[in-house]
Amino acid sequence: MTKIGIITCENGSILCAGLNCYRALSQLSGTFARYVDGIEIVGFTTCGGCPGHLAKKKAESMIKYGAAEKIHLGCCIMFRSHPHPDKFSLEELVTYCAQQHTKRTRLNPDSLAIETAKAIKDGRYPHVCFFKEKIKRDIEMLGVEVIEGTHARNAVDIKE
Repeated sequence: MTKIGIITCENGSILCAGLNCYRALSQLSGTFARYVDGIEIVGFTTCGGCPGHLAKKKAESMIKYGAAEKIHLGCCIMFRSHPHPDKFSLEELVTYCAQQHTKRTRLNPDSLAIETAKAIKDGRYPHVCFFKEKIKRDIEMLGVEVIEGTHARNAVDIKE
């Protein structure tokens, strides 16, 4: 039996209760299909919010107190949904992003909203967390394998 921890996106946790992660766990599907001998979940937590500085401390706790052997980064860190760039003007995207960032992040909402809106409009907005690679590297330095993702991306219909 493999002991695992899961770290999800703090921003995504506002709307997500972890349903698809838990479903994949119980069915041993998605990235959990590799565990043919079963799984013991020792922790399920968020990154702590942008820019994810608490992810390493939380993973460290799962390793130290729960003996986690592997840490999964939730699909919410791997894939992000955002408005379709052709359906909105740049001004509408800035307003949307400002509202989202004010609710979801501790970073400066004004500059982040403008840059995010421009990136969405130009097609440069990443479909992954801005901080995913840093979070992954920080946790790998603790000596555990980090697995990207949990469930199939299309486990729930994502509305644009």
